Amino acid sequence: MQKRKTEKVVDEVDLEKTWILLAHGKWSIIISVFIFTSIAVVWVYLTPNTYQTFATIEISSEDKNKEADFMSMALGSSFSNIKNEIDIIQSRFIATKALENINIGTRYFTTKYFKKKELYKNTPFIVTTEFTVPKIEDYIFKIIPKNEKKFRLVVEPALIKKIINEVLTYIVPSVKKEQLIYYDEVKEFDKEIDTPWFNITVNKIRQLKNSRYSFTIMPNEKMYEFIQKGLTASELSPKGSILLLTFNDNIPLRAKEIVDAIGYAYIGEKLKLKSRSAQRKLDFIDSQLEGINKILKRSENKLQKYKATNIVVNMEDKALLTVQKLGEYESKLDELNTRKTVLENILNYIKTHDDITGIEVNPQQQQGNDPVNALIIKIQDANTLLSSLLVEYTELHPDIIKATKRLASLKQALEETIESSLRSINRRKKTLTAIISKHKLELQSLPEQEKQLASLTRHFVVNEKIYAYLLEKRAEIAIIESSTVSETHIVDTALVPEHHIKPKRGLMIILGAFLGAVFGVLIIFVRKSLDGTIRTTEDVEDRTTVPVYGNIPKISSHKDKHLYSEFIRILWTNLAFLQNQNKSKLITMTSTVSGEGKSFTICELGKAIAESNKKVILIDLDMRKGTLSQKCGLSNNEGMSTLLSEGCMINEIIMRTKYKNLSVIPSGPVPPNPTGLIMSDILGKIISHLLNQYDYVILDSPPVGLVADAMMLLQMSDISLFVLKANFSKKEFLKNINRIAKDPNINPGIVLNGINFKKNSSYGYGYVSDYSTSYYGSKGK
Repeated sequence: MQKRKTEKVVDEVDLEKTWILLAHGKWSIIISVFIFTSIAVVWVYLTPNTYQTFATIEISSEDKNKEADFMSMALGSSFSNIKNEIDIIQSRFIATKALENINIGTRYFTTKYFKKKELYKNTPFIVTTEFTVPKIEDYIFKIIPKNEKKFRLVVEPALIKKIINEVLTYIVPSVKKEQLIYYDEVKEFDKEIDTPWFNITVNKIRQLKNSRYSFTIMPNEKMYEFIQKGLTASELSPKGSILLLTFNDNIPLRAKEIVDAIGYAYIGEKLKLKSRSAQRKLDFIDSQLEGINKILKRSENKLQKYKATNIVVNMEDKALLTVQKLGEYESKLDELNTRKTVLENILNYIKTHDDITGIEVNPQQQQGNDPVNALIIKIQDANTLLSSLLVEYTELHPDIIKATKRLASLKQALEETIESSLRSINRRKKTLTAIISKHKLELQSLPEQEKQLASLTRHFVVNEKIYAYLLEKRAEIAIIESSTVSETHIVDTALVPEHHIKPKRGLMIILGAFLGAVFGVLIIFVRKSLDGTIRTTEDVEDRTTVPVYGNIPKISSHKDKHLYSEFIRILWTNLAFLQNQNKSKLITMTSTVSGEGKSFTICELGKAIAESNKKVILIDLDMRKGTLSQKCGLSNNEGMSTLLSEGCMINEIIMRTKYKNLSVIPSGPVPPNPTGLIMSDILGKIISHLLNQYDYVILDSPPVGLVADAMMLLQMSDISLFVLKANFSKKEFLKNINRIAKDPNINPGIVLNGINFKKNSSYGYGYVSDYSTSYYGSKGK
């Protein structure tokens, strides 16, 4: 229970110390808050607004559900396809296609009230470019209007380019310094400006109201990086087929136009891909029709010529039926041969080429459930994805490796499928060939002229059917091509955003003030930790266990003398209860270095004790630099140095002061060997004699950190007081005091002198009284 109470008191003391420390450093916090808040205000003022707009696109069910069987769903194929579409939308290819419909390469700016603002479709002039060198992209064109017709054109590199050029030349002297472009001339509006680096015309639209404008020139097709930086594509819902396109930009209208351009470019490319597929089918059918048409005409001419030169009667019904069946079977055989030829060409092509996006199967399989055609479509999609990824990444990128493996797997599956289809075709051909041979044998039993007529009729009918079939398929594909509509479409077009999404100005200013406060507090604690000077009693107590018997204030005015005297009396009161009151007390006061106020404190302490009707004698043993006589207004012609050298009697050097009961023995002239005199037996006898005559004997010892004289005086004393001066003594001095305090023959104490109570509000009568009472009370217990 007592332990918890002690911990609670310690916590309260620590909090109080922290609060006092912060209160003393309040101006550091105030200044830091002001600086950080000012920086935040300037930052939010100069930072342009960022707007966000979005559009939604529904991708085709074909793109969403490719391979949407149970196995592909289990393996995450559906998600992969959506991700592929997202990668395509965010690719450089689509961004470049979008730039064909919008012009954002030349950007215009104006500066007003130190704030740079971009102008988009609201600029008072337009720049037309005929020619620029590539490096001009890193330069800024400044326009300063002179009058209604003329302006000053200043061209200079961007600041970052200047810095890089200078730093690179400094670091690597062998590198040739780039010759930067600097141009400054007065020109006229609407007239060509021709230089070795650019050829432009500044066309004035309306009056230039501001005093300063600028623009940058970047080829429009190179603005894809700008688009990719602000564009984001994502799924609107995890299982849906709608993609969300968002774009962040400083210009609301430009953000809307870019999002719409990206959406239309993506849909346009999807539509072009479908149209190219249909056109390839038409080209294939046209090439087949051309050949069949020639064969059909030859067959028709032969049949007509034969009928004209030969008189033949109508064939019998059975023979005619045989001819018709034979024609049908031979037509099917021709179809199989065509199909076989196409598949063999495809198989040969994929074995000799890596890119097979140009392959199309026979059109009649397009509408059916043909596995070859399905695999080719998948391979084409995989090739498209791989091409778009190669624009963005190297061949070692994980997505590239994954797409390459998938493409190889699909090509292998296509080869196996085609080989299986060829085996099936060969089996069907064998069966049809046997049927055709059987029907031909039946026709051979007919008369010669009827057989010849039947053969010509059969060839004509077969070619006619093939030609009609191809015409039918061509018509179907032509209709499909003319009505091709992308299943991918824009659900919601982008809107011009009205409100910016960042910066959050209020939040930034509050954050700036908060960071300023944190930084100010940090400065206080860092300064406290790095401060090697003793400033408060806490600095002493945190570094030593030697008790502090007195806190003496700094006298800065006449009003402070009363307070000083009061604290001197408190110091005497603390010392009075250290030992038995019936025994005289020998007190030694020393310091670590000179200048800590030791002698003055001794003089004032002697006065306070003498006022309580106690006989006190002050002995100045600092023979090298004694000042006690001066502090008390006495002569220093004779003193302890004279007495210890046996040059006089003790009564001859004891000097009375104007204060009752207070006597002083000065240090005397500086002797050649002060240490030897203090170490002699005579000093001990003198002090014993004085203790019998006086209630208090107070020794003014040399600084213990400078000479060795003080150690013997400390060991013979009832109490040894180390005087430290606030804002002067170093914390390192306490290490020497701690070392001396380990001597069991020394009873140490500390007096902290020169405290500025005005800056240290924690001090006061109550503070010292509470401290002394709690310390001695606990010790007494």
